Amino acid sequence: MTNIVRMSVWIIGAYIVTGHAIAAQIDLKKVSLEPMMLWDRYWFVKEFVEAYGGVYADKTFTIKTAEGFKEVGPKSKKEKESWLTSTANNEFADYVVDEKPSYKAYLIRLRQGTVTIRIGAILYRVDEINNELYLGQLFVQAEYQKKGIGKHVLTHILPTQYPDVKRYEVLARPQNDAANALYPRAGFTIAPNETVTKYGYDNKFYAAYYKDLH
Repeated sequence: MTNIVRMSVWIIGAYIVTGHAIAAQIDLKKVSLEPMMLWDRYWFVKEFVEAYGGVYADKTFTIKTAEGFKEVGPKSKKEKESWLTSTANNEFADYVVDEKPSYKAYLIRLRQGTVTIRIGAILYRVDEINNELYLGQLFVQAEYQKKGIGKHVLTHILPTQYPDVKRYEVLARPQNDAANALYPRAGFTIAPNETVTKYGYDNKFYAAYYKDLH
């Protein structure tokens, strides 16, 4: 099991998060991807924790057992922040620091006049043998959410990165309402439980989605 699987037990998938800030209308043609570098760690961890802290602020994690539903995972705000910080650091290490050939990490950038700014991130793994792409992480900063950026990245930008890829797969927790709304809009379909276990996770905690491209 990879580090991301071992260290990110409670968070996975392209969690597009719900924001509350309002930004001006976005020209999606000005959105692009740029490789994430080692010096982006501080920004990535900070924005990751802020984004997902909002997602899980009022959420609880439960599983169904023979005795009924049992609450599991981090509960307090402090526990959630600690968990998210650890998860962000481990994902950055897996996708950026370790430089695994199939692991890719990109900043989502927006061009504003003569400069571009960081507004999100996408992490994924490519299986070039089976022409599949596993989407491990996708988030957009709060003030740039609900502008179609996540969907645009999935449907217009990502396909140009690996035109030979035939299928996308992603996992999402049921507590992430926005992520579970995004994927059907981006052409994804609910996948069998085997897709969850394929990546080393438990289908009691996650749902899987896939999208066939060819």
